[in-house]
Amino acid sequence: MRRTALCAAVTCLALLAGATQVSAQGGQRFFERLDQDRNGTVTLGEMRAMRNRRMAMIDANGDGRISRREFMSARPPWARGRPRPQMARRRARIFSRIDADGDGYISEGEREASLVRWFARMDADRNGRLTRREFIEARRRFRGGPARRFERLDANRDGAISFKELLNLRADQMQAADRDKDGKVSRREFLARGPRDRPRLARRSRLFDRLDANRDGYITPLENGLALKSWFGRLDANRDGRLTKQEIEARRFRQAPQLR
Repeated sequence: MRRTALCAAVTCLALLAGATQVSAQGGQRFFERLDQDRNGTVTLGEMRAMRNRRMAMIDANGDGRISRREFMSARPPWARGRPRPQMARRRARIFSRIDADGDGYISEGEREASLVRWFARMDADRNGRLTRREFIEARRRFRGGPARRFERLDANRDGAISFKELLNLRADQMQAADRDKDGKVSRREFLARGPRDRPRLARRSRLFDRLDANRDGYITPLENGLALKSWFGRLDANRDGRLTKQEIEARRFRQAPQLR
């Protein structure tokens, strides 16, 4: 909840649309597979068709939904040998993000919503068709690390992040984590979001303890807002109510160990 989940674009495409490679050449080959009518552009329908074929392969028991186990065990067509640990962690993050209601399954509706959002982010000119250039540029942007996270937070694209933008995003994350819809997030709900390897669970548990100010075992919207306000204030060096990339980077460098 403190950080936005990073989209491992290559893995996401492999599991939801087909398969891709990390190189630009691999991206071009994947674009050509998506472009079924060979007209030089890819539509949402073409992408959906490939995704549906891949889903049929992943859905081992044929019940029309994808369990975490099915998702984690699915192998991209090019894969050889055992998957690397970092790939498993990426898949776990992707699954948690697509599984909007947190029930441990990805439904057709959740898959469709994820695909539509992903396509919209790639379709720069909003004409409903992806050109090769848009596709390659989007792959580069999705793999941009901190720069991409900043762009996702900067909802109005004005080059700075306001407290309201952060608060709105955090509210959405709170709502997604609140499985029983009681208006607050329990420790169990909090830990259920994201990868479940031991080191990350330990970090999320420590974060929960910091956010749960009154130690009642729940994070309320008020506690969430107060913690976010404190964090925002530490980064907002000029106190103008907006965070620039320079302010965020400066804070990160100050926190980094100094080399003597």
